[in-house]
Amino acid sequence: MAAGQPLKPSPGSRSRSAFLWAGGFGTLGALVLGGVVLLNWAAATLGLFLVQVALPDSGASLDNAGLLTAAVCAIAACLAVALGGGWRLSPEDALLPPALTGALWGLTGTAAGYVVLWLVLGYNPLG
Repeated sequence: MAAGQPLKPSPGSRSRSAFLWAGGFGTLGALVLGGVVLLNWAAATLGLFLVQVALPDSGASLDNAGLLTAAVCAIAACLAVALGGGWRLSPEDALLPPALTGALWGLTGTAAGYVVLWLVLGYNPLG
């Protein structure tokens, strides 16, 4: 190699970089989804406590297994979309920089996980 020639990136480095960015943003999104589920669980537990104090014979209960299933499905969907998009759908000749491509896939994964959470719970967990 001549002294004045710049180093060329390896062929897979752009898609690898996008994959890593997508994984980072997807992981942050999965943590946010876990926080949303945790807040919903805390609110439901507090509401159940108040109902049981006010009406001891009501027989009200909390479906912890359903909430855990919703959380696992949402986090799995988030990571699958983020990592799948960052790995497979981020070509080396993309017009956007790898960091932006990966970040967009991570945010898309977060949105997909939120939609799954919304569908499994049957209501908008933030609204």
